[in-house]
Amino acid sequence: MAGRKFPARVEAVLRRLSSDRTSGASSLVELAASAFTELSSATVSTGSPALSAEVEDLCLEVLGTQPFMAPLYHLCARVLGHAGPKRPVPEMKRGISRSASHFAEGSAAGLERAAAQGARLVLDGGRLLTLSSSAAVGRSLELAAADRKRFTVTVLESRPMLEGRNAAARLAGAGIPVELSVDAAMVSEVRRADRVIVGADALTEEVLVNKCGTLALAVVAREYGVPVLAVAEGSKLLPNALLPEADRHRDPREVWDAAPPGVAVRNRYFERVPLAQVARIALEDGPADAREVRRRLERPDPALAALGRLLGEKGGGPAGRGGRT
Repeated sequence: MAGRKFPARVEAVLRRLSSDRTSGASSLVELAASAFTELSSATVSTGSPALSAEVEDLCLEVLGTQPFMAPLYHLCARVLGHAGPKRPVPEMKRGISRSASHFAEGSAAGLERAAAQGARLVLDGGRLLTLSSSAAVGRSLELAAADRKRFTVTVLESRPMLEGRNAAARLAGAGIPVELSVDAAMVSEVRRADRVIVGADALTEEVLVNKCGTLALAVVAREYGVPVLAVAEGSKLLPNALLPEADRHRDPREVWDAAPPGVAVRNRYFERVPLAQVARIALEDGPADAREVRRRLERPDPALAALGRLLGEKGGGPAGRGGRT
């Protein structure tokens, strides 16, 4: 990590990002964008090279807090495009703030478009199974209900943070019949479902990254012939090489507070699901399969390529990033 001390308001945002263990990507993007907006107004850097280096370090910190959230990589890539060391400082500050704000607004609009496509995949009269708390999935189901489709939803509780409860409460508030089930009943719940629907924190040419439990859910669903659907805005697409190989170990007390000596508690939030396990992915412009996702990621993105070089140069590559403590 950069090890730099940022202005107090920026540090406060980074602490919130690092400690957030239940929000989805859309909320985290808005929060991360505010870090760059705060930096543009509160930085004490007076020269262009110094401010450029400060923005680069902030990108490393933001990605370190939530290294599996693909939209944060796109956010940082767009901001870096306005942080060249030869730009005048006032121009750089305006560009950083505006690009961050515009990206957050565009991400929210993209989620709405993806959700509209996801709603089309909901069967009238069907039973859906989901886990965790995906804003894209929740919005898809709300739109399907608004379109007068009748269906029921079972939400797995999603330990250890139990964010499935939030998803169930949101659906119930929208008038959608919903049940909350323990994670251990996953097999039984899959057998009752017509379709499984999940969100995604990242979509690469190889995998879908989502909350732990998604891989088991996909494997069980394939065993029983239940199609797995995903909903994701375009900013979730990211080259596989930019992501860490595996999630870092999280606070073991979330799983077992005061575990006895000799018990090692493993607590990870995210895992990779092979795209072959996912039948259809509702993107902003329509449904796609694994082949289409790979095709889209074959198109070079110069901004992401520049971010990748920065991560490599400053030791913030996939193996080197960790969260703030």
